[in-house]
Amino acid sequence: MAGKNSGSKKRQGGAAKGQPNWTPYVAAIGVAVLALAVYSLINPMPAEDRQQRSPKASGQSVPQLEAQMRQLATSLGAVGKQGAGTESKVFKQIQAMADAAQDTLTRSEAAGSDEERRAILEAGLAAKSEWLSLMTQQTDRLHAEEEVEQKERDPLKPSASSDVTSLTDSSFAGYIQKNPYAMVEFYAPWCGHCKKLAPDYAKCAAEFKGRAGFAVVDATVETQVARIFGVGGYPTLKWFVRGRPVDYNGPRLAEKISSWVEERLKPAYSEVEASDDWSEALEVAGGLTAICAGSGPQSSELLKTFEAAAEHLRGKKLLFLWTASEAEGAIVLHKLGSEPESCVAAAGACKTAEDYIAWLIKAWGITQL
Repeated sequence: MAGKNSGSKKRQGGAAKGQPNWTPYVAAIGVAVLALAVYSLINPMPAEDRQQRSPKASGQSVPQLEAQMRQLATSLGAVGKQGAGTESKVFKQIQAMADAAQDTLTRSEAAGSDEERRAILEAGLAAKSEWLSLMTQQTDRLHAEEEVEQKERDPLKPSASSDVTSLTDSSFAGYIQKNPYAMVEFYAPWCGHCKKLAPDYAKCAAEFKGRAGFAVVDATVETQVARIFGVGGYPTLKWFVRGRPVDYNGPRLAEKISSWVEERLKPAYSEVEASDDWSEALEVAGGLTAICAGSGPQSSELLKTFEAAAEHLRGKKLLFLWTASEAEGAIVLHKLGSEPESCVAAAGACKTAEDYIAWLIKAWGITQL
């Protein structure tokens, strides 16, 4: 999962551009049928007979050898033509065998004596075992490719891990309320990136069990919640802190997600003793442009609002400091060279995190985050 939402935007039908798609043809003929058909064509004798007898020892006449080679060339050519226009290595190999058989016939017809014709035909028929080996390898490879394609076509199912919760439009709000820290993946069943992410996601869910929730939402079914959070590609990962989402745009690997979540579980603010003057701290901070100082009871709604805002502005050049106090809560923004600006809970300006964040960004003088 690297870069900003680099997953699939919508379902793409068929094979990827520039990639062969054998599925329709293989489904029609079947790898097993193809392998057996070629086997019967190029290897008609039982295995024990092939080990003990050569074409010459069998007592076959030159016309009989020629008829066998002609039948081989015709049959292989007919199978090879069925794959004309595809990029399948199997059919190309069959056509190459047909061409080799035809070349043997051409050289046999041009030979000056029956003895020379026999030698050419016997050598051509002796190549059947090598052809069979090549065909076995190619059909095994094609079969393996078909199995991979089938897995890619199979829709992604919700994780069987008990640590990952599947959410619906109706259960989403309750889950987020119950889990103050939660990672949610919005996926599509057909999405290849989502399938690749699944084991890493389950691994992270197990690692953070009891500390953070991990859930998934099938955005193609639960469209309401996907629309609310602006899901436009898959997979989309969002980290929720007390109901407020933060996009995860990092690599879609277990260790990267784990490291990111570990940092996000640390408070976005620091608890300090009370102070009447933050100007000195700003002067020695180096690089900080402002300090947001909040105070109030630890059980207050104001602290939850302060925490949400600190999380929203995490990583910006703004230091969040909280002082526990039994007095009426207050939030004050200290900017270098400016008078402090306050947002007092009693005034109603900071009742919600949204109100507070909007006020803070405006007071801080930031027009774009």
